[in-house]
Amino acid sequence: MEESGKWNLEMSLLIILSMSLSGILFLVQEKFGFPPTIHNILRTIRMLLIYGVLPILFSLRHRVPICKLGICLPKSKTKLLISVLGGVSIYQFAAMVFISFRIFFYGWTLLSKEEVFVNLILVGIMASLTDFWTRGFILLQISERFGKMWGIIIQNLTWFMIHLYEIQLLQYYIGWAMAIGLTLFLGILGDLVALKTKNLYGLMLGHFFLNLQIALVARGNLVIYPVLI
Repeated sequence: MEESGKWNLEMSLLIILSMSLSGILFLVQEKFGFPPTIHNILRTIRMLLIYGVLPILFSLRHRVPICKLGICLPKSKTKLLISVLGGVSIYQFAAMVFISFRIFFYGWTLLSKEEVFVNLILVGIMASLTDFWTRGFILLQISERFGKMWGIIIQNLTWFMIHLYEIQLLQYYIGWAMAIGLTLFLGILGDLVALKTKNLYGLMLGHFFLNLQIALVARGNLVIYPVLI
């Protein structure tokens, strides 16, 4: 099999394997009902292996430079600025929606201050791994080989699949249409920023700020947006 065909097959199998493993292990973990912090520690380890180690091993196997995965600082200050402003702005829109409708508040109110600190670190790592796998690995690599349109389509299919649990929760607050629309909004606009800058730092930073704001507002430590309901 020629090199391009081998890459296509292995990439397809790896994406399917990663999503399958992630889903199965998530369901297994849910059955045990671990305390929140233990749950997030196990989830972080799982995501580190599936969304971090496997893509890097695949990239090394196919001699893909690490910077092509979007985790090197861009040489252009303009691209870095676009990455940061774009990534933070996109997730800030999501923060406005979540905070306005009190979405994902409950879990943060059950934790001690020490647990909040630990879980924010864990959630930040998990958010960064999600952006790395979906954008740095899938979007940037597929776009380079098959064009931006196919990169965006395949990335958003995986983005949608790994966020099914969150979409299901969102629909109780804002309905199915808005839940799906918000997911696609974050997926597509995030893709455009990543493709423009070939850099993920802004998206990772924005993703972390999203969770930080939810936690602080939920616990009454920060007031940013008026609650709409």
